[in-house]
Amino acid sequence: MTDQFLQFDRRTLLAGMLATGATIGHGQASWAKGGARSDYDLARELYRYAFPLIFFGRYRHNSLTGLDVITRQQMVVNQWSHASRTVTPESTGAPQTDTLYSILLGDLSQEPLLLTIPQMDGRYWSIQCCDFFGSTFAMINRRNTPAAARVALVGPNWRGRIPNGVDAVHRSPTPLIFTAMRTHFVSEADREVVRTLRTGFSAAPLSGQITGQSKAANLVAPSPRGDDPLADFKLLAAMWAACPPPSADRAYLRQFRKIGFGPGAKPDIGALSVAQKAVFAQAEADGFAEVVAATKQAPGQLTRNGWAMFGSDLGLYRNRDYLFRAMVAQQGIIATPVTENVYMSFQKFSDGSRLNGSDRFEIVFDAAALADVGAFWSIHAYRLATFSVIPNALERYSISSRTQNLKFGADGSLTVYAQSSDPGGERSNNWLPTKAGEELMLMTRAYEPKGKIADLTWPGPMVRRG
Repeated sequence: MTDQFLQFDRRTLLAGMLATGATIGHGQASWAKGGARSDYDLARELYRYAFPLIFFGRYRHNSLTGLDVITRQQMVVNQWSHASRTVTPESTGAPQTDTLYSILLGDLSQEPLLLTIPQMDGRYWSIQCCDFFGSTFAMINRRNTPAAARVALVGPNWRGRIPNGVDAVHRSPTPLIFTAMRTHFVSEADREVVRTLRTGFSAAPLSGQITGQSKAANLVAPSPRGDDPLADFKLLAAMWAACPPPSADRAYLRQFRKIGFGPGAKPDIGALSVAQKAVFAQAEADGFAEVVAATKQAPGQLTRNGWAMFGSDLGLYRNRDYLFRAMVAQQGIIATPVTENVYMSFQKFSDGSRLNGSDRFEIVFDAAALADVGAFWSIHAYRLATFSVIPNALERYSISSRTQNLKFGADGSLTVYAQSSDPGGERSNNWLPTKAGEELMLMTRAYEPKGKIADLTWPGPMVRRG
């Protein structure tokens, strides 16, 4: 059963709930849907704002009680979990295949977390630290940390003393954090080298006490969306206490006091009347549908070659575009700031027609763009329905600077052939497999961008039907 079907089915149910007009308890505000700033409008805006917290609440529970979708291991709080394999078609979140991922779910509510970073061998690596709203509060990488180091991650309210020997301190806006490390490798043999190098990265609470337990004390168990029309808001109410929103948002959040949320609130969805629950459920159904729809619209400024170029606020979200932030969580979990990596996506042509694996596409990179990276570049094809790489017999999910035996043009340009069948001859070396009949999305990445890519003026490669 698809999410779209569930949304339609719930709307039919909710229409009946609203029609009952259940009585509102004494002393409670009217929750009728309507008016300039109705309670439905507030609940819908709250859902858009808080969607990443809902997402990470669900992600955290699933990763600490089962297998993490990225590393395929059960996570332990405040400890690194290292993926031993690159991504597969089972991996969601539009992951890239040029690095091995390591994930750390941090809890800074009691004390800081100390990260130990070893001396590396010059290859690309980075550690992106995000709060539970998906915003990056620290980007630790080979450029700003070229030697072995110790880094402290502290919670929003911690005021203690950091010991000597700590090279940098980064404060998270929320007590719970999501941290992703990416380590580049160029071959299967080199992947084994990376697996050894990563053992030098460690994490431990400031006190040095490691519980070794995967289940956190404040772990919230979510209900499946298909089973409960209020699953997300119930999860949000619990996460609101376990991981309060950033203090910088307090003025904005005051508007939600009217519906039981707000700075310092302890929301209780179960205590609401039937009519109040119906308003929240309608907002949840419509809000989730809005987020899913946003993932299919290739948000961002379109270049002259039709690529959606994500702006300078990506990964930071200082402009308060909360729908965009929610879309990133649903589509890719987190996104690196453009100073680290420039993403560009392509879903459809100017006439509105979407990319489909039944067609053949030629993607032409100019030589200058291929050189405008300090680390590596890549292009991936993803299934639009799941944001996962496309299964194929070659297990080739991308073309990148580490792809062997690429065939370049006389002018240094590169043509990638995205299609479901082998183009044959020398073109086979530049073949990016797709699946006939399935809609797809292309995504380019440029790590440590330079030149026009860093300036966000590169139009992207030319895409044409072959």
